[in-house]
Amino acid sequence: MCTFRTASLALCVLAVVALGGCGGHAISPPAFAPMMGTLAAGEPDFTAPEENPGNPVRPAAANNLFPCVLFARGQFMMWTNGSGDTVFLSTSADGLSWGTPQQCGGLNTRAVRPRVIYDADSDRFEIWAWNGANEYSFGAIYHAISTDGLNWQDNRSCAAYGSPHRPVYTLFGDSVGTYGPCHVLFNEGASLTAPDYANPMANRYVMFYHMSRQADGKRVVGLAVSPDGITWGAPVERTGVVEVGPAGSWDSGRATDCTVIYHAGMYHMYYGGGTTSASQGIGYASSADGLNWIKTAAPVFVPDSAIPWRSSQIGAPGAFADDNELKLYMVGTGNAVGLATVALRSDPEPEPDPEPTPDPQPAPDPAPTPDPQPSSGDVTPPVIKLCRPSTTVLWPALGARMPVLVKGSARDTESGLAMAQLTVEDEYGQENQVIDLLPKLKRDGSFCVMLKLRASRWPRDRDGRRYLITLSAADRAGNTATPVVAKVVCSQKRKPSGSCG
Repeated sequence: MCTFRTASLALCVLAVVALGGCGGHAISPPAFAPMMGTLAAGEPDFTAPEENPGNPVRPAAANNLFPCVLFARGQFMMWTNGSGDTVFLSTSADGLSWGTPQQCGGLNTRAVRPRVIYDADSDRFEIWAWNGANEYSFGAIYHAISTDGLNWQDNRSCAAYGSPHRPVYTLFGDSVGTYGPCHVLFNEGASLTAPDYANPMANRYVMFYHMSRQADGKRVVGLAVSPDGITWGAPVERTGVVEVGPAGSWDSGRATDCTVIYHAGMYHMYYGGGTTSASQGIGYASSADGLNWIKTAAPVFVPDSAIPWRSSQIGAPGAFADDNELKLYMVGTGNAVGLATVALRSDPEPEPDPEPTPDPQPAPDPAPTPDPQPSSGDVTPPVIKLCRPSTTVLWPALGARMPVLVKGSARDTESGLAMAQLTVEDEYGQENQVIDLLPKLKRDGSFCVMLKLRASRWPRDRDGRRYLITLSAADRAGNTATPVVAKVVCSQKRKPSGSCG
């Protein structure tokens, strides 16, 4: 699996559809709220993303439409639409400076609104896009897979469940169709064989899609769920989970093209809206369950004649979030791509409740650092890098060992490496281990290690079971690198993994 992921994010950004199914799940009408008031110290304010002063991060170009961003294989990856509804992929080390877009191969002739996830378990990418041909068939959305995110294969049309399942959308006097996916969330641990309509966000695949209604001309956000990413069912019907605003509001005609992230027990959505176009502003909504959303009354971004890159339009948001920051990409005038960020804080860790446990195993002694060689004039420590693990949340907590891909590098160009190792420290003291990386390093100093961490936690451990993964190294001259640490948590609740939007 030395070639993928997050979900989620991962940030590409992926999505799901609407509800009213067998037995009927009631959905409240979309609610509105004023912009957030006083926030607790350190609480992220999703209604006020900070615009990057160096915008745009990608200059105006035809191939910048509908950005979908995730972090996989140690880099940021962005999929966009180009002329002729083709799909392009570009990469970045920091999410700011992007390489030259490359046209993807193997997809259908037209691929509109590409939405991508990375599946760490199978070490592959999955994409959903609209074929641009048939607005009123869910089969117009198709799915493909890739090992590198650039070359795609196995194009398959999606389908809607038939009776007794609730179809993705139905005809109730109105023609209700779709212009393709907006965002897909991928729940890595879920392995359902049928859609769960009562708990839609617990499904393996959840798609927020661009729903269009012929009767009133409105375009809103629909929701669909699937166990396999191919056949979809609807938690709600006829209505979007995020609807347009009331007459006279800024988004009275369009509320769609959304992107969704999960943070601290809440889902956060940015969407493109307006009266006649979804590029007249970017709005924000939040939800505890993915079904009932509360929108802020005012947009968070609007066109501004004083800001060249978004002087006449702004829309098509695509977000990625890790533990520290949300990155919000937006398409402005001439399809220039801008960036705004929200600093995220980690939830405070409560004092753990006492819990009887077996005596923990002592952490293994780290490999000894060899005695320094006679002075060679080398005073520079090794250069080490530890990438974000493929999975940072283990779920469900049922005791199985789950794969976690760890990648990084360790290099020393002077006296050479004498030691490089990964240390895994289990909060419970039961899964400690030390891994010698020297035999695993490639010529360029990179490594790729698959860990198997147990997904279990004590019932009263409210902040989850923490695994600390530490990379350390020393060279033959006795210089040691400052260790770098990553964290994986077995949580009480699953956090959807990366996708694009």
